[in-house]
Amino acid sequence: MPTLSQAFLPTAWDECESAIAQRDQSAAQLRAQGWVCTCLTLYRVIDGMPVYVVEANPASLDVGRERSSRPARVLTPSGRPGLARNRA
Repeated sequence: MPTLSQAFLPTAWDECESAIAQRDQSAAQLRAQGWVCTCLTLYRVIDGMPVYVVEANPASLDVGRERSSRPARVLTPSGRPGLARNRA
């Protein structure tokens, strides 16, 4: 699944607290659904107004696991493929 991004734009400085609350509520809802969220505060170049952003990625069950459970194959001295062995 692709990354999900939501932006909350206040139209005036006195609306910033409301936009932050909306961003945080959206992030909490996405986290409850299993998404991994990052909350950002960006600023528009034109007028310096803040843009409150939630970036969400689906939680992956394979995080930190190797792609394959099979041992790596290496070439033996004879040039034939063999299995990598732990040498302790």
